[in-house]
Amino acid sequence: MKKYVVIILIFTFLMTTGCSVKKVEEVTDAEKFAIEYNISKENPFIYLEDEDMLEFMKEGTGIIYFGFPLDTKSQEVISLLYKVAKKQNVKKIYYYNPKKIKEQNSKTYQELLKILETQEDNELSEFLLPEIYALESGKIISHNHTLGKVEGNIQEYLTKAKKRDLEKELLELVEIYQK
Repeated sequence: MKKYVVIILIFTFLMTTGCSVKKVEEVTDAEKFAIEYNISKENPFIYLEDEDMLEFMKEGTGIIYFGFPLDTKSQEVISLLYKVAKKQNVKKIYYYNPKKIKEQNSKTYQELLKILETQEDNELSEFLLPEIYALESGKIISHNHTLGKVEGNIQEYLTKAKKRDLEKELLELVEIYQK
């Protein structure tokens, strides 16, 4: 009998105090990004799906970041990009994780490469990660893939001086977009 009373009391307590658990659908992009990249949930990152990403690359205006959370290079770039975005009061940075489409060499990946080839006047055989683009009406106005080109141990490569240089490059990218 005591067990039932305790269970009823616990149930009543939980119902009256409003035990709240966020559903997956209720987690904001900023909260999800904060968890994946270990930054503040007060961040400007907005997730794009395949079609939205392609549309943005064709016609969008803004900054888009391509990377994936388990990549050390992506983690390093995000810590600096977030710092720059906060300093420059950037309200939106679009985010797309191309890992799956790249590994599968999917139709979406091929279309992304075509879009970039027409913009950069060269044939792209590979998409280096992380990549950051600033676009205006679908035209690339600035681009950074400094760490995407680095091979080997990123921690050894990324000295304090190189971090400062990369932060300056990202600041320039944001400033070009903001003009």
